[in-house]
Amino acid sequence: MNSYSSDAKNEIVALSPSLGCCELAFLSALVHTAGSVFFTSDGLKLVVPCDLPSIRDKLCSICVKFYSFKPESDGKKVVFYGEDAQALLFDCRIFGVVDGETTVVSGIADTLIEHEHCKKNYLRGAFLGAGNVSLKAGYHLEFSLSNADFAQDLAALLESEGIDSKTTIRNGKYVVYVKDNESVSDCLALMGASKAVLQLNDEYSVRDMRKYTNRISNCDIANLNKTVEASVRQCEDIRLIDRKLGLSSLNSKLSVVAQARLDNPDESFAFLASQLALPKSTIKNRLNKLSAIAQSLREKGETNA
Repeated sequence: MNSYSSDAKNEIVALSPSLGCCELAFLSALVHTAGSVFFTSDGLKLVVPCDLPSIRDKLCSICVKFYSFKPESDGKKVVFYGEDAQALLFDCRIFGVVDGETTVVSGIADTLIEHEHCKKNYLRGAFLGAGNVSLKAGYHLEFSLSNADFAQDLAALLESEGIDSKTTIRNGKYVVYVKDNESVSDCLALMGASKAVLQLNDEYSVRDMRKYTNRISNCDIANLNKTVEASVRQCEDIRLIDRKLGLSSLNSKLSVVAQARLDNPDESFAFLASQLALPKSTIKNRLNKLSAIAQSLREKGETNA
C-alpha cells in the first residue's frame, strides 16, 4: 500500500461514527470486504486481515462496545471464533436465513444503508477493508471485492452519492474504481478524508502548472524553429537576388532590409525592427517583397532552361 493510501485510511479510521447504526454499517463493510469465513473442526472461524494497526484497533474497540468481548489479534489480523463469529456475521447482515437455512448474503443489505449517514460510514468501512487510492499515474481510487453482487451494490451506492464509477475484473477480483481528480476528490471528501483531499488538490495544482509550463516551453521552441526556418529561406532569397541582379538594383528601402537580414540571419522580425527603427509589419512586408522577387527569378530561370 502506498503512503498516500495509508494516510487516507488512517485519517478515515480516526473518525468516530456518532450513531449505533453507523457503527454497524462501518463494521459490516469492513468485515464483508476484508474478512474470510472458515469452517474448521473446531467450529466457525472468521479472520479479518488489517493492513494498518489503526484499523485493527478500531475493529477491536467496536467489538468490545457491541459484544463485550475482544477478539484475538496477532497484529496483522483479527480473529473471531464460534458463537462470537456467528453473532457478528448475522448482525452485520453477512449471514442470513433463507427458507430456514443459513446462507451468505453476497451483496449489501438494504437495512445497513437506509440513512445518508450510514451510507457514508459503510463506504468508510469498505475503503478500509478493500480500498486503495493512488496519485502516481493519474488519480485512481478503487475497491477490490470478492463477488459481482457486492461490486454492483457498491457501485450503486457510490452513484447514489453522485460519484460515477466503473467495474472491471482483475486477478479474479471485482474492482469498482473511480478516476480523475474530481471524482477521487469527491469520494475521499464523502468519506471524510479532508487532509487527503487537500493533498490531492495540491498535487493536481503542481501537475497542472507543470503541464502549462511544458506547453509554453513547447510553444517557444516551435516559434523559434519557425523563426530560424523563415530566416534561412529569406537569406537564400536575398543571396539569389544578389547573384542575379545585385542588391544595388533594389530600391533603398528593400536593400537596407536585405542587408540587415544577411547580417543577422538568426534574429527575429522584432530584432530587425529595433535595429532599423521600423515597425515589425514593415520588416515583414519588405522581406515578403524580396521573396517575391526571388521567386520570380526562379520561375524565369526554369522557363529559360
